[in-house]
Amino acid sequence: MIKYFILSAFISIILFFGCDGALNVQGYAINDDHSRSKTISDSLFNSLKLSNGIEGAFIQIDPAVEDSIINRENFEHFGFKTFTDSIGYFQFNSSFAPGKYTAGIIASKEGYLNDTLFFNWSGAGTSNNLIFYLKKK
Repeated sequence: MIKYFILSAFISIILFFGCDGALNVQGYAINDDHSRSKTISDSLFNSLKLSNGIEGAFIQIDPAVEDSIINRENFEHFGFKTFTDSIGYFQFNSSFAPGKYTAGIIASKEGYLNDTLFFNWSGAGTSNNLIFYLKKK
């Protein structure tokens, strides 16, 4: 009886602390000198018609930034990396522990000023839509 109780408690702990949350990020890197990077709603994101996307921009994502100062070492070791496609679009999906987090994302490309965006997200699997407006140097 005690073995079953311990086993059921152990299984419950594993299931509770498992990675059953999700981080879903999609967005664009756009060449624009006058706008500020931001998060946008699903309906606005789906209605975008963009023609000035930046191909090959490097996107680095740290899903759980603890403060507002970027720690480059965190991004190097724990961050996820992707690149924009031919129209400036990027997408990232990963399983993550459930909870609420502050993510930090850096968009960079040679010849442009880097930009960083912070946003709050929940591990519930909702989509996070981002627009990076990169300015030429």
